[in-house]
Amino acid sequence: MKTPPSKNFTPPPDNVSFFLLPSLGIWVILFGVSLFTSLHGAPWLWSYALALLLGIAGAVLIFYAKLPLYQTRRFITWGIKAIPQERRFHYRWGTRLALLAILLLLCLLLLTRHGLHPN
Repeated sequence: MKTPPSKNFTPPPDNVSFFLLPSLGIWVILFGVSLFTSLHGAPWLWSYALALLLGIAGAVLIFYAKLPLYQTRRFITWGIKAIPQERRFHYRWGTRLALLAILLLLCLLLLTRHGLHPN
């Protein structure tokens, strides 16, 4: 005996990711653009200060993660392989914070270039 069709239709996961994720990305981009275009005066300065603090925090975390390498006089290393296992967490978060700060500062720079700078 066949089961009756369900009234609640759930699309397959591949369809959800095909339609939902791009539309969610578009909404996030639109929200970010509207947020950055509304920054003037003090909010712009606070955003700049936040970006600087994120960059400083990222640099401190990267320095802390690489400190054992510096103590052994290995100053020029690239990537995470040379970093001790227990400090890789700090290196990853430091890199993320630094990249986020760079992205925020670039957005603020683009606003300043297009005449949307603080009054």
